[in-house]
Amino acid sequence: MPITFFRYGRSSIDGKSLSPEEQAAQTAQEFRRQKSKGELPADAIDGGFLADTDVQLAVKFLHRNAAIHIAMKCKPGDRICVTSYDRLVESTVDACETLEWAQLMQIGLVFVDMGVDTSTPHGQQFIKLLGMVKKQDRNEFSRRGIEINARRREQGLIAGGRAPLGYTLREIVLVDGKRMKYYFPWAEERQYAQRIITMHDEQGLSFERIAVKFWQHNIVQPRTGTTPSCKQAVLNYYHRAKMGWPLPGGVKWQPPEFNYKLSRKSLGGLCA
Repeated sequence: MPITFFRYGRSSIDGKSLSPEEQAAQTAQEFRRQKSKGELPADAIDGGFLADTDVQLAVKFLHRNAAIHIAMKCKPGDRICVTSYDRLVESTVDACETLEWAQLMQIGLVFVDMGVDTSTPHGQQFIKLLGMVKKQDRNEFSRRGIEINARRREQGLIAGGRAPLGYTLREIVLVDGKRMKYYFPWAEERQYAQRIITMHDEQGLSFERIAVKFWQHNIVQPRTGTTPSCKQAVLNYYHRAKMGWPLPGGVKWQPPEFNYKLSRKSLGGLCA
């Protein structure tokens, strides 16, 4: 039976990789190239293109729907072609498992960008080594990401979530057009807390009594728009203000040290 040249693609949720259409075109071009160069028999068949869309790299090759469909149709001598390494496998472990399966089934894996065909011993060794290198790259990227996030927390920058008491969450636009989220002091909440401090420290009212007064006079919390239901809500504002309004981790807030402008984008009710 003639060799079938299956073409496979994967696109992730972020949409940053080649589109399925682009991957289909590149793998089709590789099929024509191999036939013209005699790397495939003259009677080799194009098995068509299938892709797993909106599938993250972390999903192993033989756990994806389209990949499973191709794997079930493959016979000894066939090829599976992808545009690049990370369209097929996600780690050294996945590479080894996929290679082991391909060797067992006598199937070649073709990577267009590297010109590698695992039906050759050289191609098999190259893919294994590449998997180890890419794993090291991801570990380094992860380490750098942790360091960058730590620095951002020190500056008041955050990845998301609800702002702590005394702060509002705003999106800012940097001079290069990049956007990020930043904590900014929320004057209304701080004034609310200062009122509690005055009533407790200067007028001698208990926190329970302050909560009752706020309820009687319909003095609402800026964040929720409701009156405090118990003394704990009042205590939270009091302690945060007394501590100097620390950010998560005890970091002291500082204004941004770079040029920016405030975005008009809403952050889902987290802005003042």
